Amino acid sequence: MKQGGSETFLRNVFENILKTYLRKNPTAKTIWELVQSVDNEKICYDHFTFQTFKVCTLYL
Repeated sequence: MKQGGSETFLRNVFENILKTYLRKNPTAKTIWELVQSVDNEKICYDHFTFQTFKVCTLYL
């Protein structure tokens, strides 16, 4: 399936956020690598929180 421009952009944003997070958190990186090593499938996100960016919680 061909990705559109906005989808590609968003995927790149998430990939860069993940790379930065794993670089700064070696324990998370170890767990990430262990989970991927089990069956070598892509890990999918079921949600994303803005608290990662230290933004006040939005009560929607």
